[in-house]
Amino acid sequence: DEAATVMARALEIRRRELGDDDPALVPSLSNAAGIRLAQGDYAGAKAQYLEALEIMRKRLAPDHIDFVTLYDNLAVVSERLGDIDAAIDWQRRANDVSDIHIDRTLIAGSEDEKRFYLGSYGNQFYATLSLHVQRAPDDLEARELAATTVLRRKGRLRDAVAANIAGLRRLDAPDATALIDDLDRTRADYARQVVSGAHEDDLARVRQRLTDIEESIGEVAAERTAVAEAVTLSQVQAAIPKNAALIDIAFYWAQGVPETGEARARYVAYILTRKRLDHVDLGQFRTIDDRTPELRNRLKDRSDVTFRDLSRASYDLVMAPILDRVSGVDTLLIAPDAGLVFLPFAALLDEQNRFLIERFNIVYLSSGRQVLRAARHRREPRAKPLIVAAPEFGPSDVVVAEEERGLSLFPSFASMRFRPLPGTREEGEVLAERIPDAALLTGADADEAALKGVRGPQILHIATHGFWVQDALVTDIGDRGVYATAGDSAEPWRGSVSEGMLRSGLALAGANQRTGAEDGILTALELASLDLSGTRLAVLSACETGIGFGYGGDGVYGLKRALALAGAESQILSQWKVADEATRDLMIALYEQLLAGAPRSAALRSAQLKLLRSDAYRHPYYWAAFSLFGDWGPLAL
Repeated sequence: DEAATVMARALEIRRRELGDDDPALVPSLSNAAGIRLAQGDYAGAKAQYLEALEIMRKRLAPDHIDFVTLYDNLAVVSERLGDIDAAIDWQRRANDVSDIHIDRTLIAGSEDEKRFYLGSYGNQFYATLSLHVQRAPDDLEARELAATTVLRRKGRLRDAVAANIAGLRRLDAPDATALIDDLDRTRADYARQVVSGAHEDDLARVRQRLTDIEESIGEVAAERTAVAEAVTLSQVQAAIPKNAALIDIAFYWAQGVPETGEARARYVAYILTRKRLDHVDLGQFRTIDDRTPELRNRLKDRSDVTFRDLSRASYDLVMAPILDRVSGVDTLLIAPDAGLVFLPFAALLDEQNRFLIERFNIVYLSSGRQVLRAARHRREPRAKPLIVAAPEFGPSDVVVAEEERGLSLFPSFASMRFRPLPGTREEGEVLAERIPDAALLTGADADEAALKGVRGPQILHIATHGFWVQDALVTDIGDRGVYATAGDSAEPWRGSVSEGMLRSGLALAGANQRTGAEDGILTALELASLDLSGTRLAVLSACETGIGFGYGGDGVYGLKRALALAGAESQILSQWKVADEATRDLMIALYEQLLAGAPRSAALRSAQLKLLRSDAYRHPYYWAAFSLFGDWGPLAL
């Protein structure tokens, strides 16, 4: 009350000094309105916000950034006054102006700066979803506004970074080419230093160099890149196939609810077909996410038969309410968020004890907006299919001194060694025989230099060891990968983008020696530098290539993100350590279907069902690890 009194006096003094129409009066009006809002005087707050708005409209362009906070606040006071229609209208205005500035701003700056900037709009995102789900769940305009916001905001960081790189590659100008080359060299240098255990001071210098290059790329892109038009709900719905449903799931912090703390963290699913928009309030985040690590752990154990109850429980929580609103489709386009990016949807059991993969083709997207890219013509492949399999890792019995392990940013890099994978050689040879014009690299030829030199192969298939280093406490070598971790956490990654992308990778020729210009360890950060524009399908036939650190709204930081940034239009990746021989059989069956003209989603499903219906590989451990991300159509091999 005392603050309100002081502010009211200060406002009157400013009015006498400036008059009623001076823009300098706006901050005082907004501050006074904010105090009234906190006091519960919503009508008084609204009146002062509207007065400030009238002053601003006389002096500022309609899309000026200063309108955003004002529109957001008018949405809040309107909702508190019970005027939901007005609240929706003000929130739409706030979001539209914000989207304009997000589009403009994300062209420039480093990746970490882009992520920080997007984070500043988090509360607006949460407010929009809360206005719909908590206050107006049956209001069509509120639902459309929330769904549109999810479509526009999820995955924006990854798309912005990918667009900058792709734009520079298309320019084919000397300054753009030099920047791309400098970025590639610096990423490779950073990765080599991390793997070799460089001192933190040296790593800090190369990190700063990487940031400087990213900022330079942003400056060039800002000068030469046109801002794209905002995505609309109708555009996305028109791009959804007739036989498919798009399920875009969003994590948000609910506002205006009685719960406090983490209990406010929730999921909502927006379900779109060509003619319908629906939604499901999935409830509290922890109720769902606490089950996912345990389900994954049980599925990763081929001898575990107790996974079924947990699989059914996850189905009941997530998919059952969604599928109640879906009919007449055979394909699910799922864009999960937060911890749900790690949920193996294909292995969920329904009411009839059927796995979800037995009912649907399943495709994963980073955002529902991705269906627009799948519907558009893309760059043609620039090279024949390439298969990289069974690299020659070198001796795996090297003893690493304790002091060497302690030097590395991620100490388990120093102790990681890889053993041969006989199944990968057979897999590579069979695929090379069957895929028209395919090139095959094995043994010593399957090295980093050869892979980094590829330019848009129609297919890129890599069969080797994969790894994900969460921390340095435990190192466990699987059939096709190594996994260093203290557990199976789905906590969001809060470090730098580059550091998160260094924790996933692939083992190539010489990986056990770590010598020469290339150390044989291809990190996700380096993989992101490949030029895969025109690549129809990238398959990483290795362990845990589809996991990493989840970042709410922006997917997983790891190999999947790297392939998308590199330009591959679809990827097939794994979620856990996979069996060598079963993976070989799955991949051969996959390509049999692709060669027969089956769409990518149907081809993977057919291969998975083949293993599921066999005696030896019916456990989900063998077939449920692999998932399709991105474009789901046929390859036209």
